[in-house]
Amino acid sequence: MVTLRVGIAGLGQVAQIMHLPVLRSLRHLYEVVAICDVSAELRGRVGDEYSIPRRYPTVYDLLEREKPDVLFVLTPDETHSEITVTALEAGVHVFVEKPMCLCIREANDILAAQKRSGRQVMVGYMRRYASAFIEAKKLLDTYSCVNYARARGIIGENHMVIDQATAVVSADLPSETLAESRTRRRNLILEAVGDLPDKYVRAYRELCGLGCHDLSALRELLGPPRDVIAARTWNDGRFITALLDYGDFVASYEGGTDAQLRFDAHIEVQSESGSFTLRYDTPYIRHLPTELHTWETRYPSLRRSTLRPTLKDPFTEELEYLHRVICSGNEPKTSPDDFIADLELFRAIVIAAAQE
Repeated sequence: MVTLRVGIAGLGQVAQIMHLPVLRSLRHLYEVVAICDVSAELRGRVGDEYSIPRRYPTVYDLLEREKPDVLFVLTPDETHSEITVTALEAGVHVFVEKPMCLCIREANDILAAQKRSGRQVMVGYMRRYASAFIEAKKLLDTYSCVNYARARGIIGENHMVIDQATAVVSADLPSETLAESRTRRRNLILEAVGDLPDKYVRAYRELCGLGCHDLSALRELLGPPRDVIAARTWNDGRFITALLDYGDFVASYEGGTDAQLRFDAHIEVQSESGSFTLRYDTPYIRHLPTELHTWETRYPSLRRSTLRPTLKDPFTEELEYLHRVICSGNEPKTSPDDFIADLELFRAIVIAAAQE
């Protein structure tokens, strides 16, 4: 079994709570050889906790002095494209957390760099690697038709869960750096959707950060929609809903964040005599299971079941898949080309909402 050497770019919440613990549990597949973050505090505390001696302030330092097999890009969204392209040009495979980037131009830059490098880029859509999701796809193949589908992702703010976990939040970042990041992120979103009012910028940001999970998984199950029939956003863009045209049926999406301590994320697909609901729980508590609930009518009886294929968390299943991709040379299903379809859908939803 080949052990892949890993570099980590970005030591924030998702790195601390999910990726680093999972990588440690998969030590037969991965070895974290170096980390980088602009925060000296995070480099010190996280490096000490995981006994990683090689620590760098920038990804450029890491890539210049180390030669990992794969770089994990876990930095803020607005930096994903630049770092991914830099790693590819250094001849390194890339695992980049969703969203891969924020606009089509960035996505095309990544595709061009990938083609030149011959390396793989895999986008971190862990829900699409959950075993219950794989079982849902198999079940969908047995349906003669789809009458209706819904994707829902309405959750409490992530910090309500994270604050009860053990993530370290850095306090040594200059306010100027944070302001520059916000400006860069806003400019990239405006490049994606045009010069729209702030609530639509926020709605696009919500789709890239939260809605991408639901819409990407729905797209893998059903394919891309023909069109966005209608969309609305409210609460300054924090909530958004859309109707998606699939020709023979309509699918709905609804998503948003509030201050309730709950995680309501599911995908429902209804056929003529059967249906399923795929239910996710917060990813910030490992081993909360993804469950597949099914209903089947065999008149006059109704059969209901709940399937929990495994307690293995989707992050672990995702990184096991990543190892197979890199070692085999096969393209991952959550590729840059795949992610471009999501960016196009996000834009279409926001543009439809702006026409309300």
